[in-house]
Amino acid sequence: MKKIFSLMAMVVMMTAMSVMTTACSDDDNGGDVSYVAGDVQGEYAGVMNMSVPAQPSIAIPPFDTTVKISAQDNGMAVISLPKATYVMNGRELVIPGFELENVPVVKSGYGAYVVGPAVINREVGGLECKGMLGGTISGGRFSLEYSMKVGKMPFDLVFKFAGEK
Repeated sequence: MKKIFSLMAMVVMMTAMSVMTTACSDDDNGGDVSYVAGDVQGEYAGVMNMSVPAQPSIAIPPFDTTVKISAQDNGMAVISLPKATYVMNGRELVIPGFELENVPVVKSGYGAYVVGPAVINREVGGLECKGMLGGTISGGRFSLEYSMKVGKMPFDLVFKFAGEK
C-alpha cells in the first residue's frame, strides 16, 4: 500500500510540475492576424433577401443586386452594400446603399474566407444605422448577412445575400 501511495504522489507531483512549467505565451501567435481582402476583392452578383423578423407579415420580395469588396492598404476591406427598397403600410421606404470600411477578411481553412464580424454604426441617407455584418467566401461564392436598425425603427432589418464572382 505504501508503494502505491508513493507512486501516486510521484505522478501527482510530475503532473503539477509539467503544468507549471508549460509556457503559454509561446503557444499563441501574439495577436498577429493576416488580413487578406485582396484575395477576395471584386464584384459578387446575386440575390438579396431582406426580412423584418419582428414583423413577419411584411413580405419583401428578394432582388438581384451586386455587392463589391475592395481591399484597403491595411488588408481589410470596404464592403459596398446595395440600396434596398421595401413597402410598409402602403409606403415605399428606401435604404440607400453605403460603404462599410475596415471590415476584416481572414483566410480560414480549406480556402475559405471569413468576412467580418464588423459593426455598422453610421449615418445612411440621413438616418442612423446600427447593426452587425458577417459572412463567408468559399469557392467564389459569397454569403453575407447583416442586420441593422434604421433610424428610430424599433426592430432590425435583416439582409441575406448570396452571390458569385
